[in-house]
Amino acid sequence: MTKLNLKGFRKTATARAIYKGNQMIVNNKPISEYFQDARLLSIAIQPTSCMKNIGISIKVSGSGLSSQAQAVRHAIAKLAVIENEENKITLKQSGALIGDTRQVERKKPGRYKSRAKYPYRRR
Repeated sequence: MTKLNLKGFRKTATARAIYKGNQMIVNNKPISEYFQDARLLSIAIQPTSCMKNIGISIKVSGSGLSSQAQAVRHAIAKLAVIENEENKITLKQSGALIGDTRQVERKKPGRYKSRAKYPYRRR
């Protein structure tokens, strides 16, 4: 398979996936070592169930581990669609192909957080 460089996104996390080698590597570590939490690992490898070649090298940066796992899932899903166009329906229904663009709302002036107000002071 040719070298493809596909990106997956979630919040500020970015994952670049490339076909390479014979195992899944994330930031020069095996994927099970990088995502030690079983929940995050299952999120990251979800799209590999419909792939034949699982030799993927992934570089992840930004945000936290949860967002990184979802960005990895998005990048792998894009690779799976290029490998076999029939995977698109399955991955779209599972939500792996859809990039989650939600961001944290900014803090407004005169507020405690983005929407929460400061507590009322009686005295």
